[in-house]
Formats: sequence, C-alpha cells, structure tokens
Amino acid sequence: MTRQGPARRNGWSATVHRAPRRRDGAGHLVVPEFVSEQCCESLLTAVERCRSRCPLPLVVRDDPGRPLRYVVIDGAVAARELPELAPLAEQVRSVAAATFDRPLVPFPDPRIAVNVNITPPGGEYRWHYDRNPVTGIVYLNAVAGGAIELCPSYRLPTLPGAAGETAAGLTLRRALDSVAAAGPLRRTLGRPLSVDPSPGTLVLMRGDRCLHRVQPVAGDHDRICAVFAYDDPSPAARRRPALDRYLYSGERCQASDPNYRH
Repeated sequence: MTRQGPARRNGWSATVHRAPRRRDGAGHLVVPEFVSEQCCESLLTAVERCRSRCPLPLVVRDDPGRPLRYVVIDGAVAARELPELAPLAEQVRSVAAATFDRPLVPFPDPRIAVNVNITPPGGEYRWHYDRNPVTGIVYLNAVAGGAIELCPSYRLPTLPGAAGETAAGLTLRRALDSVAAAGPLRRTLGRPLSVDPSPGTLVLMRGDRCLHRVQPVAGDHDRICAVFAYDDPSPAARRRPALDRYLYSGERCQASDPNYRH
C-alpha cells in the first residue's frame, strides 16, 4: 500500500491511503482503506457536530418496491458545516478520472455534488441509477447490514430517451429500466455483488449505468457515508427539480419516484 501526503483545507488534514485496486468487470472499483480510520473518525465527529447544529430532513418515500428512508446532509449544508469533505472529494475525483479514463468535474449543482447520507436502522435506499455519470461513496463507519448492492454496467448505454430526446423516448427508457430492475431479470442478468460498510472503503461506479441500492440497515447504529457526484466537463442538462424534492427534502411530494414514473 502506498500513501499520499495530507490533504488540507481550513486547517484540517487527513492522510488518504491508496490501497491496491480491485476491479470486477467494467464500471466499478472498490478500494479498501482508501481513507484512514483516523480520518473517518474525524469526519464522523464533524458529521455529529453538523447534526447537532442543523435541522436535517428525514427522507421517507414508501413507493411500493422502491422504498427510501435516510437523513441527508446536502452539498449546500456540507459546504458550510463540513469543509473537511472538500479535499476528500477532490482526491476521489482524481482516482475516478484515472479509473474510468475520462475527465471529470464535480456535479455542477453543489447541492448534489457532495452529500452525507445517514441511514438509520431499518432504513434503506431503493434500486436506482444516478443522473450523473460517475459516483464515489466513502464509508465512514461499519454497521450490520447496509451493504451497497451493485449490478455493474447493467444499463444499456444508448437507449432512446437520453437527455434532450423526446418525451416518448424517455418514457420508453423508464419502462425498460423498470422491467430490467425487477427481481428475476436483475438476479439473472445483473450478477449483483455487495460491498459491506467498512470505514474508509471507497466504492466508485458508473452511476448512470450501474444499477445499485443500499440494503436495509440492521442493528442499532446509523450507516454514515460520504457521496460524491461527478460529471463530464461539458455536461448535458441534468436539472431535475421534482427529483431533487423527492431525494433531498422531508416534505410530502408525489407518491412515485420521478426516475421511474411512466
């Protein structure tokens, strides 16, 4: 294992470890011990401080077959309360760009670019694709359950209904996504694999092609992870106000997931 120098911002520093890479097919990468345990502890302390000072939304969506239950610190709050995440986001971006051999920038909407997801016992995150091409997840603690389950490169890359195409094409894509995400096909064709929560583990994936979910959290402790969204330098328009309300607010909104409404 090699070690990089400390990343610094506003007086905070952490050593980021570069463990040997493990790639299992195209479209994802798992790096154990990418972040030191000491760094994870510092980040967890900062997250708890943020939780004590800021009202955070509990997002609960009971869409049949696609449940969501988690607390989110979005990028606007993180920029103000958790500046410690900025150097880590840049480290992850650098590794992601090298891994997937493409230039990447932080997602242009800062609310989405850096998040902390806090999933309480019993909480989960439904099967979905991301709107952004590449997603990085850094586990900050270990809990029972709460593994991320992946079907790498499961989505066809060139379906009708990509950004900017017709409403009919988008409806078709959503329908095909829903069928492909159903249990029998997913288990047969998706070849799902899971990554258990372990402090400092980095999971990278082609988020817009990798079907993924968070399994229900067991035990008595919250599952806490940092989530980083990356985009192409000249991204397609990805503004989704209805999806943002669905994922980032505790307010009541439409019953069905905007990603899968058809």
